[in-house]
Amino acid sequence: MVVRVYIVRHGETQENLDGVIQGQRDTALNANGEGQAWMVGEALKDANIGVAFSSDLSRAVKTAEAILLHHPGIRLHKRVELRERGLGELEGLHVGAKLDHTPAGMEPITSMSARAGAWWREAVMPWIKVQWDAAELGHEKSQARRDVLIVSHAGLIGVLLQALCKGTVGVEKGVRLTKCLNASITVIEIETASGKGKITRFSDVSHLTGPVVEENADVDSTPQNV
Repeated sequence: MVVRVYIVRHGETQENLDGVIQGQRDTALNANGEGQAWMVGEALKDANIGVAFSSDLSRAVKTAEAILLHHPGIRLHKRVELRERGLGELEGLHVGAKLDHTPAGMEPITSMSARAGAWWREAVMPWIKVQWDAAELGHEKSQARRDVLIVSHAGLIGVLLQALCKGTVGVEKGVRLTKCLNASITVIEIETASGKGKITRFSDVSHLTGPVVEENADVDSTPQNV
């Protein structure tokens, strides 16, 4: 049996559009971002989502809530571990800003990767085991909503995939891991028996119409080639 993990990047914010570094600032979706969130919801309305997580920052929460409108009864778990990288004194500056010193308060990539990986092991892997156990016992009802929704940020998604690709997750032939776009969908398919998986879609925005922001602070804050 396969569990699909749908990883969604939040919709566009005005800061994305203006090239302002957000990091862990609690910024809101702009009008275009709200529309993108609605389109992601439409794209995932037939997914068998059984559990949903998002960063606790508003731009991720609002995107997740738009998706869950199609999945009544599924509670959204807001997790600080799914926040974007903390960028310290860079937050609020333009993406092109240059400092004459090392930015204070910036979260090390190693720390960000550690929190992302630890969260995955503590939240997602136990869910997958529950689905396997249910399948072994023949509980068909408990398998009906077995897939996972995660809504987060480009930097966090990038380091999470990096960590997973060093372990039990591979990349399907033809899938290229580059930039994670606003309101994009990434899919990991995980076999419940082995816990091994593969990325079958990355940063898919085929469900969107209208402008899509491709260059912004979130995308550029961490390496995306994983």
